[in-house]
Amino acid sequence: MSELLLYLGKSGICLSLLFLFFVFFLQKETFLKLNRWILLANIVLALMLPLMEVPTSFSGFDLATIEVPQNSTSISVPTSPLKAENMKPAVEATSRISLNWEAIFLSAYLIGFLIFMLRFFAQIFSVLLLIISSEREKKEKILFIYPEKMLAPFSFFSFLFIDKTAYDAPALEQIIAHEKAHIRQRHSWDILLSELLIIIQ
Repeated sequence: MSELLLYLGKSGICLSLLFLFFVFFLQKETFLKLNRWILLANIVLALMLPLMEVPTSFSGFDLATIEVPQNSTSISVPTSPLKAENMKPAVEATSRISLNWEAIFLSAYLIGFLIFMLRFFAQIFSVLLLIISSEREKKEKILFIYPEKMLAPFSFFSFLFIDKTAYDAPALEQIIAHEKAHIRQRHSWDILLSELLIIIQ
């Protein structure tokens, strides 16, 4: 379990660094499609980099080439049986502390995982409830959902949610064209991937 926590920590650091790089150097670029693929590539890199092993030849030295002098003398300090026995509880206490810290980190992670998982399911449920309880109209393989409450327009897979009474005709056409582009480019998969990443991290 400690390996899982270590992997999550490493991937989280990688994701943070890659995201900061994007914010400082690429966020203001107008190549939206390129930015989208860069963000998706950053997610894949953040998940893959912690799994890669660094070859020992990349380190400053090779442990196998270190030679111990043959004529070196080792100094041994005599230890009484009483002192040797007193050392065991200290080692056991240290191991207990490390296990406790691991349990604390694991418990905190599982609590956060559960909270964000419940949040994700609540969001999905609210979208489904909105589809069931609202007026619906199918046009060009897209199901238009007209909620009774005024909401900001958004799309989710082939569903387009919009308040048709809140905008004039030119603005309505522009908003619908924008949301259709999101549907064609399958941006909902990006949102799902991001939400799952939030749950994991």
